[in-house]
Amino acid sequence: MCAKKKIPVTILTGYLGAGKTTVLNELLKNERSQHMAVVVNDIGSVNIDASLIRNAVDVAEGGLNMVELSNGCICCSLQDAFMKQIERIAKERQVKRILVEASGVSDPSAIAAGFLEYQNMGLCQAVFLDSVVCVVDADRIYTEFLDDLAEPDRTQTEQDPDIINLIIDQIEFCNTILLNKCDLLTPDEIEQVRRTVRIFQKEADIIACIQGKVNPKRILQNRKFDYERVM
Repeated sequence: MCAKKKIPVTILTGYLGAGKTTVLNELLKNERSQHMAVVVNDIGSVNIDASLIRNAVDVAEGGLNMVELSNGCICCSLQDAFMKQIERIAKERQVKRILVEASGVSDPSAIAAGFLEYQNMGLCQAVFLDSVVCVVDADRIYTEFLDDLAEPDRTQTEQDPDIINLIIDQIEFCNTILLNKCDLLTPDEIEQVRRTVRIFQKEADIIACIQGKVNPKRILQNRKFDYERVM
């Protein structure tokens, strides 16, 4: 009997309200969801994003395997529970890809480091981190964060520096960026956001989209994530 191929894991990150759940729903609608498993993480005690996915996709009929992790982040307090769920899902014969929606305040570098740590310990050998996709609210970046992101080292900022640092960390640590909600901006404004993102993210593919709609191949068949290079 042939050994099962390693299962690719795609992680969706991005600050609160960027549109991660919308992107995930679009991926599930356009791909064969019966071969996918989904892990949804919400910092709150009630996993609202998972409920939105259940409402948008017929989980039972499509055979979608969904796991909800609430009341903590998979980058820290829920990291062990997350990796154990990934390991469990990987053993299921019908699963060919795992999609993970991280919470809006998750640090993607810590999630990726968890993968490497578990694999270095001989665990989770049936999966590999295929891609880290950062969903960016282009409209919010332009209207609220553009100046602070363009000059992240300045001492005075109108926004909470912790939020600015988190947004920068999420954009820096990925291999694909989705500029979502581009219908709310003019072409010139979108280009300003793109140039600002390029200040601290030199290599990731940047894809403009509206309402989370993007060709799934741009995400699921893009160049592979390289942890050392991104770090």
